[in-house]
Amino acid sequence: MITTILAWLKAKKAVLIGIIVISLIALGFYFGVKLFRSEMKRMENNYLAAIEQLRGDNKEQQRVYELKLSEVKNQFPELKQQLKDMDIKLKNVVSIENVNTETKTEINTHIRDTIMYDTVPARVATYKDAWTDFKLIEINNDLKATIVTKDSIVCVLNRVRRDFGQWWRREPKQVRNTIKNFNPNSTITYNRLITIDK
Repeated sequence: MITTILAWLKAKKAVLIGIIVISLIALGFYFGVKLFRSEMKRMENNYLAAIEQLRGDNKEQQRVYELKLSEVKNQFPELKQQLKDMDIKLKNVVSIENVNTETKTEINTHIRDTIMYDTVPARVATYKDAWTDFKLIEINNDLKATIVTKDSIVCVLNRVRRDFGQWWRREPKQVRNTIKNFNPNSTITYNRLITIDK
């Protein structure tokens, strides 16, 4: 029985080698296409994230960029310099987030009577609430103002569920970066999160 199997394998050696070679080519093609599709989905997600950011529709919720190290170096050279200033190597970074806020507070207060400030007569105005501390001192027609604003920012990365149509069309999974600031006088003007694929 074993001898007949070995004799059959010897006779069909070329056919077996052909089957193995075709199988290896098919596997290579399958994994190549799979890698190509995942790369195209990543590029599509980055494109949509850039479009969202340019439109500026919703600055509190933005798609997440998924970039490689070389793409970060080419597209955002200022980030490389910022990391260098912070003594951090780009190859050690997992994600980078930039958030800009703008605070506008209307202050209505009265200038108080003249007080003595370092043996010089001065007029003072102050304002304070939960988010803003303001102090104005007028000495001989010179003004010195101090403004301190506080804010608390929460950043959350979350996956967005795809509906059946998006799943069926094989659209890429979305990761959203949601930011909430608590200062009522502050607004988010810019939001960008980059995750780095290594």
